[in-house]
Amino acid sequence: MSAESGADGTMVPGTWDGHQLLVATREEAAPALAGWTRQGLQRGERLLFAADPAHPDVDGLVTTLADGGLDRADAADAAARGRLVVVDNARFYSMTGFELLVEDACRQGLDGVRTCGGPDSAARVLEPAAFEQFEHMLAKAWATHGVTSLCRYPPSGVTDEDDLRKGIGRHASGWAERIAHLGCPDPGLLYLRGEVDTSNDAFVGALVTEAARQAGPGLVLDCSELVHMSVGGWRAVVRATAPVRERGGRVRLRSLSAAGARVLHATGFAAAFETEPG
Repeated sequence: MSAESGADGTMVPGTWDGHQLLVATREEAAPALAGWTRQGLQRGERLLFAADPAHPDVDGLVTTLADGGLDRADAADAAARGRLVVVDNARFYSMTGFELLVEDACRQGLDGVRTCGGPDSAARVLEPAAFEQFEHMLAKAWATHGVTSLCRYPPSGVTDEDDLRKGIGRHASGWAERIAHLGCPDPGLLYLRGEVDTSNDAFVGALVTEAARQAGPGLVLDCSELVHMSVGGWRAVVRATAPVRERGGRVRLRSLSAAGARVLHATGFAAAFETEPG
């Protein structure tokens, strides 16, 4: 469950499997997309990208990924062999078209499929209600066929609390923004990675709220890759996990650093959690 940081600080999680949400501008997303693509190529997967102004064709995609840190020669070779593909929006965002794209990759004996898109490109061919249905189909494709999908949402599209909640709810596997990534491999377990400060504490608070809602008798927050958590971040986490404690459950922090523990005790928030070693 390792994670690295891109050239501009964007989180590149060690695993991007599942139906994942990335809240970032096109520029901020470039390192994460490069890391996500590198993982797929190393696994022998085909990567399907919805056409986007930044990469309307495969040559543009190679440039985008190279700018994000992927070796240009590797990207160009993968594109020439049909491992990197840019798909017309009308086909990508069609239920039937998407299924045929996945079936074609499976027929060719590839080891998996990854797809990348988002509301910006979908808006060219789908109304909001139809896009929501498409997102549900992506979640099903992961559950039934192991198709990993990365959806990039622009920050401007989730400034409203309700929009952020809906975006989080549509993606069950993980959520990221410029400097933080949270993963939920199982109900009751949430990985906190990267940094939490005033720029993203509301985002993290909303995610922990969703994890607390899904958790059963308790919630474990794995902090082994948490680099920094501001006081405001801890305050948001305390509030988000309150329902777990109110119903008699336990909220445990796993592998919290000594520095993190000092902040918790200094602020008085430590009483809200139990701690356990990694």
